[in-house]
Amino acid sequence: MHELIVRIFFHGLIALAPGDASGAMTAYAMKHGNHEAQLAFELTGRTTCPSSVCTEETHEPPDLSWCVCDLKGLDVSFKQATVGAGEAIADRSGRPTGMVAAANPGWLASLHKINAKPIRVDKSTVESVTVSSFGFNWTSVRSCHLDQVDTEKEPGVYKIYDFNFYTEAGSSSAHSQALAEYVAFEVHIPSGIVALALTSRADDKIVAAIDLDCDQRSCPDLLVNNLVPEDKYSDDGGKHFEAYYSLAPSEDIFFPQRNAVGLPVGNRQLHNCPDDPFRKRKDVANLRLEGKRSICANPGASGNSFDKLDCGIIKAAETRIICPPAMFDR
Repeated sequence: MHELIVRIFFHGLIALAPGDASGAMTAYAMKHGNHEAQLAFELTGRTTCPSSVCTEETHEPPDLSWCVCDLKGLDVSFKQATVGAGEAIADRSGRPTGMVAAANPGWLASLHKINAKPIRVDKSTVESVTVSSFGFNWTSVRSCHLDQVDTEKEPGVYKIYDFNFYTEAGSSSAHSQALAEYVAFEVHIPSGIVALALTSRADDKIVAAIDLDCDQRSCPDLLVNNLVPEDKYSDDGGKHFEAYYSLAPSEDIFFPQRNAVGLPVGNRQLHNCPDDPFRKRKDVANLRLEGKRSICANPGASGNSFDKLDCGIIKAAETRIICPPAMFDR
């Protein structure tokens, strides 16, 4: 039987912590301010969307059907064993010069490089400073999109910027790099059935299961967000990066500031992951909210999970919120 492939996309305030075994990874959605953690995926074939913790949305045509789950207080895991030895992720500095280089996973924010010393997760803090976790073994990873913006002076001319890191007191890190806004991990599962378990942190019981309808090789992509809904967004200059240090206490707490000089990449943003579900969801969001973007002024008022997801994704795409996933040390 062929191994099945699941891609997991992480976007927003997500801490990535390698495990002791090669290829083991745990992603933590950080608890910070107004960030809200969600799991979203397309409803293809017989893929299920448990109504107890998730919301199903159906569009015409049917291929625009999605499921979104609120992950607050829930840990995610595969019911089947995942396999993969991972690969070495080399830290990068500066900015990439082309599409191939831009896909390198080394553009993940590296706390080791920023702080010039190993930064490891303090397991005793996990329950109090995170809202959800997702553990898996992975085979490959790539950066899907680096922080790249246009400006009022040069609309339609996109540039990739690198970031310098500063403490609140003004001290600076010697490290400077472009930042991956979101990344995709590829997970292999040697089974004909793929399912997720959503487990309550309160009592360690499985509260919902999600069956993924996979073809001979691939399964629906999983999009894990930890973003700020538009009605709660405030530009704090990247200060919410400090949340990572609540998971790994450090004397020096750095946060990123975009460099003033960008590297032009053309009149379109570079996206490095094929069939990117984040881009698909943004297109759906624009379609769904057409003519009623006022919803985004207060998406929480309706209680609609899709309002929160769509408005958060649109805001992230429009403003390039400095909220990158960060890599910790094993």
